[in-house]
Amino acid sequence: MASGFAGNSSGLISRVFRWNVRNQILSVGLAGLVVLVVAVVYFYSFASDQLMTDSKNLIGAINNQYANSISTTLAERSNTFNGWIRDDVFGLSIEFATTAELGEQFNRWLDGDPGFALLALIDVHGTVLEA
Repeated sequence: MASGFAGNSSGLISRVFRWNVRNQILSVGLAGLVVLVVAVVYFYSFASDQLMTDSKNLIGAINNQYANSISTTLAERSNTFNGWIRDDVFGLSIEFATTAELGEQFNRWLDGDPGFALLALIDVHGTVLEA
């Protein structure tokens, strides 16, 4: 009986898995496809992680470069402006109503330094007195 059971079992397997030429070609093709899909998924995962890392590094380097450039430019403008306001003539100009002369001085400063687009004198309430 054990031999009959084993015989039936192998007969069932042989009927389900008939190894004719067509099935052999399909099994080799499917195995190759599985290997290819696994390789693509692995390398895609690796490449996308590397792309994200490299992109972050590149963006960080560019940001640092431009941040240093902007910081240098702002420091230069700040030094220039501090030189202009070293002599506090603005309060005196407002008090003695000579803001027209101060406006001319603003124009000379603006002509001498292209880094500034506008200079304005305002009071404590935000009213523009001279620009």
